[in-house]
Amino acid sequence: MNGLEDPRNDFRFLNREGRWLDFTWEGLELRADGALQLLSLPSFANALPAHTEGPEGPAGIAIDIDGVVFFSDPAAGRVWRSGGCFTGAEVVPCLGKLDKPRGLLIPPHRRALFIADSGAGRVSLFDPESFELLDAWDGFGEPWSLATDPDGNVYVVEHGARRIRKFGYTGDPVPGFWDNVQASGTISEPAEVAFAGGVLFVLDLASGSVWLFQPDGNAVLDSDGYPVAVRSELIQQPVGLAASESAVYVGDNRRGAILVFRKKSGRYVLAGEARGYRGAIAALALDGKGGLLAGTAGGAEPLALSVFGGFAGRGAMLSRALSIPNRTPQWTRLQARFAEHLPVGAHVQLYTRTSDSSLDPVVDLSAADPFSGPEWLAFDLDLTDLYIGGEPRKHLWIGARFMGDGASSPELSQMRIEFDHAGYERQLPEIYRENGPSKDFFVRFLALFESFFAEVEQNIGELPALFDPMAIGKESLPWLAGFLALDLSEDMPEQAQREAVAAAFARYARRGTADGLREALAAAAVNAIVEEPAVRTNWWLLPHPSRACTDKGWEDGASSILGFTTVLAAAEPQGAVVGTTATLDRSHLIGEDEFGTPLFDDVAHQFSVLVYRGEVDTPRKMAEVKAILERERPAHTAYHLCVIEPAMRVGFQSRLGIDTVVAGDLQPSRLGEGRELVLAGQPAGRLGSATVGGTARL
Repeated sequence: MNGLEDPRNDFRFLNREGRWLDFTWEGLELRADGALQLLSLPSFANALPAHTEGPEGPAGIAIDIDGVVFFSDPAAGRVWRSGGCFTGAEVVPCLGKLDKPRGLLIPPHRRALFIADSGAGRVSLFDPESFELLDAWDGFGEPWSLATDPDGNVYVVEHGARRIRKFGYTGDPVPGFWDNVQASGTISEPAEVAFAGGVLFVLDLASGSVWLFQPDGNAVLDSDGYPVAVRSELIQQPVGLAASESAVYVGDNRRGAILVFRKKSGRYVLAGEARGYRGAIAALALDGKGGLLAGTAGGAEPLALSVFGGFAGRGAMLSRALSIPNRTPQWTRLQARFAEHLPVGAHVQLYTRTSDSSLDPVVDLSAADPFSGPEWLAFDLDLTDLYIGGEPRKHLWIGARFMGDGASSPELSQMRIEFDHAGYERQLPEIYRENGPSKDFFVRFLALFESFFAEVEQNIGELPALFDPMAIGKESLPWLAGFLALDLSEDMPEQAQREAVAAAFARYARRGTADGLREALAAAAVNAIVEEPAVRTNWWLLPHPSRACTDKGWEDGASSILGFTTVLAAAEPQGAVVGTTATLDRSHLIGEDEFGTPLFDDVAHQFSVLVYRGEVDTPRKMAEVKAILERERPAHTAYHLCVIEPAMRVGFQSRLGIDTVVAGDLQPSRLGEGRELVLAGQPAGRLGSATVGGTARL
């Protein structure tokens, strides 16, 4: 029994951890994104060739690293190739005389084409480009099938000798392997082998099953200690075997079909047949790119199927007993959410069951209709939002049937269950809430109208999250920043964007100030120096005598050093004064209310911004800085942007290797270039340290 522990609300999401922990299923598979769908099956979409009789034994398929597909034709004694640079199938030349070639192999550890020449009792190795004979292993009793493992070992099925031999990387037999296989008591007529996921798969004709072995030959055992097998009554005349870590593919020439088995909880269950394929099968092989190749009899080019192109026809899922601790809830509403709308040809049907007993019902999920019992409440086909109702019960079970036409599948991503829900009936007068024969209908009727507005009400309730920069989705951050007139750079990391939005409102208190401008530039990784001339300017005044009395005694008059600590005003603060500052063509008139403004004409409403060259070393970065200045400066102000070049300035710019470069002799300047003028020629001599004719120069 599973207790849904959170008592803070009246709903629960049932797909916990994206793994549907409280559910079991058959005929379904869990996708990487946490959605459940019908088991995927290979699909063949092209026209099938004319049906031929099944072969008396297997053929072989091998795929080279350049995409060339080799396939054998035992009856004609030939090996063909196609794909890669070849426009069609052609016979592989220079192989010499072959006698019923069957299994083919190109192992990853050695670029060589292995051919099981069954009639000659040998395994021949050829170069796959020049087809030069590299080696030959003789002494086999009718070799049929080949496989290799990641360590470079090669497994050879000897059909005539009814055994499997293992060879090491160097081609030497590995002793004891077949003895271990025989000890399992499972193999009596091996026909084909395949290796995947650290396991050797062996098709045995006598039992019509595929058995699993470890690389040392010991059988793979299940949790009860029995050998693991892939089996089904549908396997009647097996030819063709391929395997991956999660699936096994077996051809059956009695049905002319490819059977697919999926791995689940350590065992393999029949998922179905490859969709759209009906015909003879001589060999199967996975191409490692999502494709399954099926070789037919007569040496025809292998047919390509998509491994995940189709789906099983049906599947079912069932929850364990769901409950709310210490409560007997009124189970109200069930919502099933699908990754997309149900595609054409795909259907789902939901079922519920309530009880005060926690005993799980007996349900056969592999049956055509697992929920046919009277205790189950069935809902209409494809209904995904439903009202449960009924009397309060301690436990709830949820069932679902998935159905498809083989080309599509429902994709269930989440389920949401509501209980003790305060519906619209709580808003009506008491007379409408009395128990009676029509109450259940009345509540369902109101729930229908409530469902029309539920999504809107939910969105309204979630509005606060839309204005939380730490909770909103990444794609909505620019939208939220727009409310605060904040431009987010695409180069900023996501966390930096969230912090910028969170701090934007507080920054408005400093916007238009020197501190606010520094913060805006710092957000763009630019450490700027912002200076305001009006604040740093002192006007020149004559010193006055000591007459200021403070708690420290009498102080001396102010010190004004023209050109160092003070500057001259651009004009007379009081304008033109007759007899003193009024000079023809060299004075200006101002009103009484403009007294003192001439002092600030040259410095007011402007500021300077100094940035280091290393932080604005690209045109794009410089344009970004200018855009910030235009956006952040007060509208009535002007600015001067100055780039601090890497030169030593004691007391201002003297961090060696960062903003200071100790250079050699200065090069002469060109007229019109730069702000500092450097003249050419030898430096002039100094009096007291110059020698006439030596270092003394005018």
